[in-house]
Amino acid sequence: MAKGSGNRDIAVTLGISEHTVKNHLKNILHKLHLENRVQLMRYAYDKGWFKGRF
Repeated sequence: MAKGSGNRDIAVTLGISEHTVKNHLKNILHKLHLENRVQLMRYAYDKGWFKGRF
């Protein structure tokens, strides 16, 4: 996601279905009380999960 990959590309990379990617993303957003992937990337950046450039 940080590189701008869509659900389909993430699914192919991880060897899972696109539906599974969507479901995991929905669950993560819900648990973190976030509304979208932009907010999720900001959350990850603020937590220091990105080192340098990505």
